[in-house]
Amino acid sequence: MKELRPKLWGIASRLGGTVGLVIQHLESGEELLLHPDEVFPAASVIKIAILAEAMRQVEAGILTLNTTVRLAAKDVVGGSGVLLELHPGLELTMEDLLRLMIVVSDNTASNLLLNRLWLENVALSMTKWGLTASKIRRKFFDYTARAMGLENFITPREMARLLGMMVRGELPHSQAMLDLLARCQDRSKMALYFPEEQRIAHKSGEIEGVRHDVGVVYSAGEAPRALFIFCALTKDQANVVATDQAIGRLCRLVYEHIWQA
Repeated sequence: MKELRPKLWGIASRLGGTVGLVIQHLESGEELLLHPDEVFPAASVIKIAILAEAMRQVEAGILTLNTTVRLAAKDVVGGSGVLLELHPGLELTMEDLLRLMIVVSDNTASNLLLNRLWLENVALSMTKWGLTASKIRRKFFDYTARAMGLENFITPREMARLLGMMVRGELPHSQAMLDLLARCQDRSKMALYFPEEQRIAHKSGEIEGVRHDVGVVYSAGEAPRALFIFCALTKDQANVVATDQAIGRLCRLVYEHIWQA
């Protein structure tokens, strides 16, 4: 993949701001790295770690996917998702919440999960998984915690590490997590230049000036296999549409290079 580096880095350099990339060819282990250890605001990408902690607790018998939570008016927060449009009193299972968190990036569902899992448990597991620079310190839309300087952070290398553990089956229910990530409905970034049926197990995230997408790209066809891990994190982006398109071009170029090799 080294011959791709000038073209990929050229696309990234034209964006301005800061761009971090980790691209791992799963068959050869070859990597392309650009600012892999740069710390970025996590946005919704941190939800992958919440998903992994939920599955750890399911495996440990602490909870089940059928465990129910009742939606209260005080739980509802803004941003992405659908629960903010639904009525308080609604009962949801853990599985419902996980699907909402990953498929439509529902912030209320994410906070309900954190209420049940405990944020501290997510943070502890992240450290055990080797995610030492990445931090989860507050819930979504927690303005009080934000005013205290508590933020969530990730790095490209550590997000690639977490995805790699799933691909290798090193985390509880790894395949189920990848299957859920493959249902993410945001195709505006790394999936932008792929057909809708292409399997890409990923999670995107965005806040002001920040556009992220990280995931596993699979081969085409009826029996897709994992080809490469792609983690693109950005910050201080002035033109977020151009950033989304650049992330999409980067991912497509890597896919074409690997698939046609």
